[in-house]
Parts: sequence; structure tokens; C-alpha cells
Amino acid sequence: MSASLRWAYALNQWNSPPTAFVRPELQTRALKTISVTGLDAVELQGGSGRWNNLGRPEHILLGHGSVEGFRAFLADSGIRRVSSMTWDPTAPAEEEGGAFRSTSNASDHAAIIEAAIPFVEFLAAIGAETFVVRASESAWRLPNGPSVADVATIMNALGRLCADRGVRLAVDIDCLSAFRPAPLGEALLAETDPATVGLAVDTAEYTVAGHDPVEVLLAHGERIAHVQLKDARAVDSTETYRRPFAESALLQGCLLYTSPSPRD
Repeated sequence: MSASLRWAYALNQWNSPPTAFVRPELQTRALKTISVTGLDAVELQGGSGRWNNLGRPEHILLGHGSVEGFRAFLADSGIRRVSSMTWDPTAPAEEEGGAFRSTSNASDHAAIIEAAIPFVEFLAAIGAETFVVRASESAWRLPNGPSVADVATIMNALGRLCADRGVRLAVDIDCLSAFRPAPLGEALLAETDPATVGLAVDTAEYTVAGHDPVEVLLAHGERIAHVQLKDARAVDSTETYRRPFAESALLQGCLLYTSPSPRD
């Protein structure tokens, strides 16, 4: 990991109802608030639908006319650049027909690459550095576990796609991921090309998953392409992430978590 760090604010952390970030004047209010804190870069969150109109390249271009128009919109609020964008290739998107895809299913790989191209080309055009891609769907959707070989194949392909356009791929292993168990995450890193496939570390997600994010950073310093700094004190010690619809349970706070032991 480079000693030179560049900072940005992840828009998915902005505290507002899902539909309250749609109108340009509300986006401007949020961006200006972010800029007065001293940050001049933002991370976009990939999504679907017109309500998430900063989450799809086609909606951004429709709303602002061009990449230059979007840059001007950001600059008017004191935001100088887009640092990165997060994307879940397994999440259905209405713009892509609403189909569920799996990185563990080789037959879905062509569709995933096709879906990724507009995102990567947009990031390259706007000068963003990193494409943060979720490694797999949630663990409960893969009761037999993920296919490390198939996921490595698609991540290597996405890494090459990004590298060809001057963008860095960062694989995201979240607390719901089928790659949450440490051996699986290690196996995925071992089967992907370190030259084109980096690792994203979300400190809160790793903490909830029972991993020490500092240890991960120290162990994989050369693979770290992106770090998301977030607070978390709770740990999913009962492996609730394997239960059906674990996402809903986590969001509703219905899980009984135990706090991690204090560390020196």
C-alpha cells in the first residue's frame, strides 16, 4: 500500500432516505457540506433506477449532458474529483433486465463484463482511480459456498478490463460475502493477478465479520488498492450472515452481536 494517501467521502454514507438524494439541489447541499469539511473528492455508489441517478453512468450523462458537465456540477459545490465507484455485479439492475447474476457461475461472466464496461469507461473518462467490485453475492445465497476458481476468473477479467483503461480494480469482501471466511478470501487473492486485482478493505465490514482490519492491512499491504474507513464495534459472532435474507436482519438491527474483546 502506498504511503501517499488520497481521501474522499463515500456518498453511500450520506444520512438521507433513499429518495432524498435524487434532486440536484439536495445533491448540491450534500456536496457543499462535504466540501466544507476539507474533502474535495467523492466515491459514487453503483445502483439502479432513476432514484439512484448518481449510480449509473447513463443517468449521470443524461442529467448533466457530458462528463465535463458532471465535473462542472461537482466543481460548483467544491468537489474536484471522483475518486472511485462501488459496484455489486450480482445485484439486479433494471437497466440490465433485472437478472440476478453470480460471480461463481461461469455462464454469467460474459454478462458481468458487458455490464461493467460502461462503469469502467465512465470512471476512466472522469479520471477516477478505482473500481470497487463486490466479490460475490451474500453467503446465504450460496449455501454450498462460492467457486473460488470461477470468481478468480471473472475478477482477473475485470482487472484486465480496468487496467486497459487506466483504472484499478479493488475486490470488496464485505461482512455478508460468501468470501468472508478468511481461508476463502486468502484463496481468492492467491488465484488473482496482483498486478491488476487489488483488495478493498472496509474497516467496519471486516470488524463485523470478526477480522482485525489492521492485521489485514499489514498482511496484504501490497494488494491494498482501496480502504474505506468506518466505525464498528459489534461482531457477528453467531454467523447470522449465513441465514436467509441476512441483509434485512442486519439493516433492521435484529441481530444479537457481541462486542469484540478490548485490545491493547
